[in-house]
Amino acid sequence: MRDALSPSPLTAHLGQLLWSLATQQRAVLLLGGFEATTEDKEEAPAASATITNTADGEETVTVEELEEQLKQSHAETAAVREQVTALTQQLATSVPRAEALIARRDLERRIETLTRDNQTLTEAVEKEQKEREWLEGELRAQYEAAEGTDQEMTNLQTFVRKLHALVEDKTKTLDTQKVLRQPSECEDT
Repeated sequence: MRDALSPSPLTAHLGQLLWSLATQQRAVLLLGGFEATTEDKEEAPAASATITNTADGEETVTVEELEEQLKQSHAETAAVREQVTALTQQLATSVPRAEALIARRDLERRIETLTRDNQTLTEAVEKEQKEREWLEGELRAQYEAAEGTDQEMTNLQTFVRKLHALVEDKTKTLDTQKVLRQPSECEDT
């Protein structure tokens, strides 16, 4: 992964081309004094002129060589300018593209995080739903048991009332029989 502060390969290449262009422009400026105008070319002898660097005494350059170097320099400068223009246009479109790619990566990470969170929440909801269904089943069973208990209680109360009524009826019958027996016993004595 590229360091955030290091230049991109495109930017580095653009810097190299600009440096090369600046170097060539300096050479043109240095050689500019030796470039002959069309009037000077007519007056100057074409092949025999030489310029000697008197400070070194070792370097001898002809005007034709300098003119050739100047033409090459102009051609290279034009080529470099075209490359700089192309790279500048490419850089102008690649910076927003790079920013868009970074934003896309950030969005993809956010989507993954939200998907995981959603999955966790879905699992929690499903678990809560199962627990709720289980609790509803338990509550239903308790209601049914309570209804059964209420029915049993009602049945027992009915049974107790009937039993109580039967006991009262039997008690009356016995009391009546006692009363009926007593006078006959009294007569027997």
